[in-house]
Amino acid sequence: MSYDTAVLERPDATRIDSALKLDPDAGTFSFALDRHWIDEQQIGYPDLREVVQRSVTFGISVVRASCDAGYTQFLDLGCGYPDRTAVHRITHDRGVDARVTAVDNSRWVTLHWERALEGSTSTRFLSTDLTDAAAVMQQIASLAALDLTRPVCLTLVDVLHHLEPHVARQVLAQYYELLPVGSRLALTQRTDDNASAEQAARIAGLAEAYHDIGAPTWIRTRTEFLDLLGPWSLCLPGVVSLRQWPLASYSPTLPDGLGALSWGAVAGKRSS
Repeated sequence: MSYDTAVLERPDATRIDSALKLDPDAGTFSFALDRHWIDEQQIGYPDLREVVQRSVTFGISVVRASCDAGYTQFLDLGCGYPDRTAVHRITHDRGVDARVTAVDNSRWVTLHWERALEGSTSTRFLSTDLTDAAAVMQQIASLAALDLTRPVCLTLVDVLHHLEPHVARQVLAQYYELLPVGSRLALTQRTDDNASAEQAARIAGLAEAYHDIGAPTWIRTRTEFLDLLGPWSLCLPGVVSLRQWPLASYSPTLPDGLGALSWGAVAGKRSS
């Protein structure tokens, strides 16, 4: 496997997120400079690892629940590395014969997926810009990767905060138009809601640090997150702090001083 040494000159957000996951494979996708960046940021924002791990937990639980609800097709945007938290591995572990399309245009991610999927027919990887919904869906159709006459579970986990507002809104609206009725959307958004002034300043500092390594980050309130959903119909229980996931611990409000960290939601495309 060959790497472009030019991109080893600075940390990479996708490798950083892989190193922050619960998954024991994750360390194989990161380098010393990525882990050094994590150590530096955790001094100012000690909740960083929790943010990523709670997003992973949310994503896994939604995919499992979708399998149990009868979904057998998944489109994972901004999929990251093909580790044990990848959608195709979750569906396999659930005993579901699913068709999965994973999308990511990171050079690092592409190298690993090409090797991981050798010989696979049920899972496809597209090295494509996820914000170009038309191109993504056209490739899916041409490859017959998914049956676009049947519902699809679309996942955007720990991705939305890297899209500027007008792009995020446009992306969600376009996939809504292009996916069949009955499809569902699972997504998360990092936030500073319910954070103290000190916590909010640390979250802003972390966003700036991501920007400095080429990963612009937008922190959004619950209201701003809801606004991005556009035509998607929110499913119960609505927008939930990932600190309250799984839903066995769900409460409509958070204790004072406990920041939400990230919001999570599931929404659907219903017949008109």
